[in-house]
Amino acid sequence: VDSVIITCIAIEALLTSSSTIREIIPCIHLINVSSSPNNKDDPSNKNHRIKPMSSPDRGTALVSYAEILNHFQHRFPSNCPFLSLICVDISPDDVTANEAHILTLSHPNDSHM
Repeated sequence: VDSVIITCIAIEALLTSSSTIREIIPCIHLINVSSSPNNKDDPSNKNHRIKPMSSPDRGTALVSYAEILNHFQHRFPSNCPFLSLICVDISPDDVTANEAHILTLSHPNDSHM
């Protein structure tokens, strides 16, 4: 199941839950972890941050986040940040070094997707 669908289900559950639950879970955090091979040797990128559209997954995360906000924000008070997107940039070397462990986390599916 797509993470956007899961997020929408979680937001609906949050909206229909008691105020006590909303106090315990005031915000849903989406975490996007991306790596871009185009980044490493770019002298203009001093902090080695991923350029948003250089990673297809990052671009999808930004578009999906905007769509979810647009769809649900009218149902929350304006001072209620109900959703956040946390972008984590990792190097291709870190992906390679941790790939075997990452694949064990998605067991029994052993594909890269």
